[in-house]
Amino acid sequence: MTRIILFFAIVFNTLLFAQSGISNSVSYLKLENKPCTLDEILKKNTQGLFAALEKNGSKFGFTDNIFWIKVSSKNYSSSPKVQILEFNHPSLDTIDIYELEDQHLLLKKELGDHRVYDKSTFMPNPNYKFVVSPEEEKVFFIKVISTGTLNIGTSIQDIDSYNLSSSSQIKWLSFYFGALFIMLMYNAILYLIVKNKSFLYYVLFHVSYILFAMSLSGISFELFWPNTPKINNYILPITMPLTGAFALLFAIYFLEIKIANYRLYKFLYALAVISFAISTLVLIAGYSIAIQVGSLLTFFIAAILFFVGLYLVIYKKSINALFYLIAWSFFSIGVIISHLSNIGLVPSILLTNFSSQIGSFFEVLLLSIGLAYYYNRLQKEHTRLTLTNDKLLALSQTDMLTGLYNRRFFYDNVTAILPSEHSLENDFYLFMLDLDHFKKVNDTYGHNVGDQVLVSFADIIRNILRDEDIFARFGGEEFVLFFSSTDKKSVIEIAERINTAVRNATFDFAPGLKITVSIGISHNTLELNKLLGKADKALYKAKETGRDTYVIYDNM
Repeated sequence: MTRIILFFAIVFNTLLFAQSGISNSVSYLKLENKPCTLDEILKKNTQGLFAALEKNGSKFGFTDNIFWIKVSSKNYSSSPKVQILEFNHPSLDTIDIYELEDQHLLLKKELGDHRVYDKSTFMPNPNYKFVVSPEEEKVFFIKVISTGTLNIGTSIQDIDSYNLSSSSQIKWLSFYFGALFIMLMYNAILYLIVKNKSFLYYVLFHVSYILFAMSLSGISFELFWPNTPKINNYILPITMPLTGAFALLFAIYFLEIKIANYRLYKFLYALAVISFAISTLVLIAGYSIAIQVGSLLTFFIAAILFFVGLYLVIYKKSINALFYLIAWSFFSIGVIISHLSNIGLVPSILLTNFSSQIGSFFEVLLLSIGLAYYYNRLQKEHTRLTLTNDKLLALSQTDMLTGLYNRRFFYDNVTAILPSEHSLENDFYLFMLDLDHFKKVNDTYGHNVGDQVLVSFADIIRNILRDEDIFARFGGEEFVLFFSSTDKKSVIEIAERINTAVRNATFDFAPGLKITVSIGISHNTLELNKLLGKADKALYKAKETGRDTYVIYDNM
């Protein structure tokens, strides 16, 4: 079986070579931090010290070593071939391309994100175009240095294949960053609406992560600072721990960790503070140390937050945590695979190269759904609390027996109205009403009937009043009425209607019972206590003159 597979593999490669007419090979040499002259590199090549490079490239993690790559391309066809040598990792610091001519190495191109951006060789990854004539073999030696993770992945393609693959990669990155930006704007708008810290920290998490991902993919270098490559030395080691810090703060508020577990809250908050501090490490210790510490910190935070979500789902039965755990699992797995790939512990293939982006895309999508659920829950809680507060407010302002406003409400609202009524030069009146001989009703019929009489009396008066009039029970059988923007004639008509309606009222619960009411009226006094005092004196006068009548203070 193995021989059959090997046979078909040989046949396939032979057919592929016959179709393209190009034979390519890539090998590399690692120097243990020992610079070599160009002649020494050629000598090491003749000694056979260059090792074959894996098809998908090799990743050496964080290293100070210098690497040389040998690329040979031979054209067996009868026509010239345009080839593209592409470097699959955009964050390499310096790439010096030498071509072997007459046993000498001549510098042809200088690439890398520590050099000024060259659009012709950077779309989306660093690349170099060359032409191989018929029966010619081109040999290049490439010196690669990087203070971050050193990923050596190269591919040699014809121009059409390169354009197709780079176009696909650009489309994927455009879709990816476009989706992140849309979700960023969506959550930013939600934050402006609800003013909740969960949304704020999620937006900041997205901003820092987008800057990190754009820098890692080389897009920020191309779009924002093509002539200032030194900025790349700061963006990655700053945004990486910032992303971790905002991820921690988002988790703290979205998962309500302070309520769930206070010790865990303090630990995560302290870790966020440490992350903010590490974001400044590049200014003190340089890029190499800062990027290594930032990578380890990000790896640790991703793992910690995964277990925090798992803990809250299992032990706290949190719905928010369930959304978070599923979303963060995608992100954590993507970040972990990406880091393991960067340090060479897992193979470098398309899936591992883009694992961080793929994981973050699903994380953004799922957490946006989770935040929408969270927002809906907040809205429901807000509505419930508003209704509860409205009920409590109504209870604090309402007389329990009659359903009228109580004394406190009357004082607060009339006190607020008086200055505006006075400034507008409107006439305003206050009635103080007291049921005549009400004690006799309680003594004769009992307090239950007395209470029903008070309720019926309130209903009678309500049917006479305007919507804007303020009617309140002042205490016992005493009531108050406030009329704004009215005149004396209308007030007298209302007082007479009240006396008549109460006098003629009948009660099914107490056949034969008759009641009357006395009314004291005052007006146009700016201080409420004085207005009440005058009405009380007028009421007393109405009682003296035989009850079942009204008296206006000015007429006394």
